[in-house]
Amino acid sequence: MNKLRVCLYIGLCFGYIQNIWAQEVKVDFTKKKQTIEYMGINMEGYHTTGGAEILKNSLSEMLASLPVNAVRIGLPLKEWEPVNDNKSANTINKQGFTVTKSISNSFERLVRMKKQNLAIWLSIWDMADWNIQDPSQGHNRRIRDLDEMVESITAYLLEAKEKYGTEVDWISINEPTIASETGYGGYNIGMSVEEQVTLIKKSTKKFRKHNLGTQWIIAIHSVYPSELHQAQSMFKEVKDCVAGFDFHSYWLHNDDRASHVASWGDWISTTGLPAYCGELDYDNNFWKRTPEDKKNWITHGMETARLYALVYNSARASGSFPWYASRPSQATPYSYVALHYHSHLLPGYRVVETSASDSDLSAVAAEKGQNWTMIVQNNSSRRRMVKIKGCVGNTAQVIATYNDNYGVRKNDVSIIEGEIHLQMEPYSLYSLGNNLNPIPSVIIKQ
Repeated sequence: MNKLRVCLYIGLCFGYIQNIWAQEVKVDFTKKKQTIEYMGINMEGYHTTGGAEILKNSLSEMLASLPVNAVRIGLPLKEWEPVNDNKSANTINKQGFTVTKSISNSFERLVRMKKQNLAIWLSIWDMADWNIQDPSQGHNRRIRDLDEMVESITAYLLEAKEKYGTEVDWISINEPTIASETGYGGYNIGMSVEEQVTLIKKSTKKFRKHNLGTQWIIAIHSVYPSELHQAQSMFKEVKDCVAGFDFHSYWLHNDDRASHVASWGDWISTTGLPAYCGELDYDNNFWKRTPEDKKNWITHGMETARLYALVYNSARASGSFPWYASRPSQATPYSYVALHYHSHLLPGYRVVETSASDSDLSAVAAEKGQNWTMIVQNNSSRRRMVKIKGCVGNTAQVIATYNDNYGVRKNDVSIIEGEIHLQMEPYSLYSLGNNLNPIPSVIIKQ
């Protein structure tokens, strides 16, 4: 056998073995699930204060680089009403609320967001000690008088509308529920189901009285079964007052949480309302890590990407709001995970059913009319040949991110008898579609 035949034989054998060993991802565009409605960011740093400026440079950079149509910002009630405005919760005394530079910045920030055509979601982290039952507590702070809280919220929304010409779309309490499984909850403010129902009903009545279009979002923390039960109980009472649900992703990718996430998603699909992952991150102590550690793509990028797939496939989110991804100036590589999803899983697209033959593979797919998109993750240390079954058309654009390579256009993809054959790098994230937007540039500094 001459050398040419040997080479051809080896090549054919290699191709045959690769084909046998190829992993499969299946997508079914006929099995449609939730619609993507809002993709946004958190304005981390403005969650407990009005801020020393209208908008930090890092957040301006993020808004410029990340395609978003909504923002989640803190409503600074603690600064807004540091002492009670008067003795009556039914009478708003405008002179009883602060007009500090920090509060002025909070309103000007809303104006700027509306000028950028962004939906505004205000979340309440805390309230001043005068309206807290035990001011010495840092967590699970219980409200002394809900009527006074309603008045304070309404006064802020009225100031935004009447003085600054800006109306807030949604409002929520940040992580108010207590999970009986862990005892965790009430990151600042803690509220029972009954208290939240009372707050939502009374404030909605006041909003409507003052022609405010703001709606509540029912907020929980981490979709534990006890929190699901609380959300279900609240929804029965206030369904005509709310625009959706908020949950956060911390620790959801742990193996023991899979059934909790699936139960949440199954229920959300019956409500007729969207659920948003209001804080999409796997590590709420990321800010403590060293600059070098923050550059670790495998640790931070891959773990965050696993959460994105879980949040959209199992929890049935209609949008997500990354937390630390609002820090592009730190050049953290997992900013690229948010860039993949925000650039390619667009509002108006509908998530569809996917499955993978290997637990190290995951895929989120969506369609809108003639356009389709997929984001596939290889969470292993090996290069993988992946066959994607069920895609439509004869062409596919591919953009990949893997260690030290971010937002790279790839051409090593083939379509054979309706299957996409894709060679995936180790620990990688690939966007595929027939009409992909380029990923905006965020340079990772090595």
